Amino acid sequence: TDMSIGVDDDYEAVGGTSLHSKTILTSIYDVFDVRLPPEIVASARTIAELAVIVDRSQEAEQTVILWAKDTEQ
Repeated sequence: TDMSIGVDDDYEAVGGTSLHSKTILTSIYDVFDVRLPPEIVASARTIAELAVIVDRSQEAEQTVILWAKDTEQ
């Protein structure tokens, strides 16, 4: 079955797994030369949110993104 998702669909809601997230992050690295940590998928859960992070990293000319979990609630 071919399932398409939109840029605003939540990663986990459409059945995303840790293996899928690794594939996504590898593709981002291959295409944009930006290395993102696996934890980022838990916070940026849509393609649109990941695109913003990649775009900002390219504007800042950073190829490695460190991600700090927000501990304030």
